[in-house]
Amino acid sequence: MGVMFRAAAALVLAPACADRELEPEVPDYRVDACERWCPIAIDPVCGSEYAVVETVEECVETCIMDDECHWRPDGKGNDRCGAPHVAYIDCVADLSCEDQADHFRGAHGIVDPGIACYAALEEVLSCSQRAIEDEE
Repeated sequence: MGVMFRAAAALVLAPACADRELEPEVPDYRVDACERWCPIAIDPVCGSEYAVVETVEECVETCIMDDECHWRPDGKGNDRCGAPHVAYIDCVADLSCEDQADHFRGAHGIVDPGIACYAALEEVLSCSQRAIEDEE
């Protein structure tokens, strides 16, 4: 009796479950990088005055799903710009608060090549630009 009930329940529930789209897997390195980045980026003293989110949780959620600007997935389960983006986050995270604040001030608008982590930021921007060009 129990086996028949489970089989019937599976037949009834299968169509309902099939209609739902599965959430895409988020690579662990994205979560780790974003959890490292967000407290820095939205910090009122060290972070960016241009932060568009108010909480670390919002920031992490936005960061891990930011395919268009930073991660640039290739459609095959890989992030084209994952490695340079993580390297950039690591670079900024390793700076002092004062240097982080200077970095964020110099990283908006026309990027100042004298800011700390400029090379890492330039690599992220170049990678993203190459990905855009490849998609065209």
